[in-house]
Amino acid sequence: MVTRRRRRGQALVEFALVAPLVLLLLLMVLDFGRGLLYNEEMANGAREAARQGVLRYNNRSNLSAPSCSPCQVPGVVPVLDSLSGIGYGPPVFALSGSAGSPPWYGSYQAAGSPGQPGRLSLDAGAVANRMYVFIYELDPATGATNWATCDPCSGIRNGGGGLVVVDVKMRWQPVVLSAVGMSPVMTLDAQTVAREEW
Repeated sequence: MVTRRRRRGQALVEFALVAPLVLLLLLMVLDFGRGLLYNEEMANGAREAARQGVLRYNNRSNLSAPSCSPCQVPGVVPVLDSLSGIGYGPPVFALSGSAGSPPWYGSYQAAGSPGQPGRLSLDAGAVANRMYVFIYELDPATGATNWATCDPCSGIRNGGGGLVVVDVKMRWQPVVLSAVGMSPVMTLDAQTVAREEW
């Protein structure tokens, strides 16, 4: 009888030691699964936004749908709003200070060859677990960029076979690791390039 009671007590102590580690491991797996889900939603959003960005109907605005009565075109940023996932709010999109530079939350480095999109980096002030959207027109011949400085207005996209680049970024911080005092941050990135259809 005494040995059975000792074994039961030993099993409870072992469970008390192992259970928190197993639970933490399970929560970390779920949290990283959530990160993969965010990455997939961002990739889908970038593809859908680029499909909207190449349409002539959306050449004057990124923020709102066109006011054409026969068409059913949702617009560039509104399609991203509709694809927003669980755990992060609507995407952040801001106008640029100049047509040659990105909005305040990012920096742009041109690519080596003219027909390729450059490299975008999030600013240090970008909040974790928020989706930031970069939309610009790229001239495939010269590599010059055209960022929206007003919306709605002419000149957001000029047509002529230019490229529309939609880059969606998020500084993702796993919730479980930040709760235990570790705060690693990964940048999730999804980019789509499409040619204007007009």
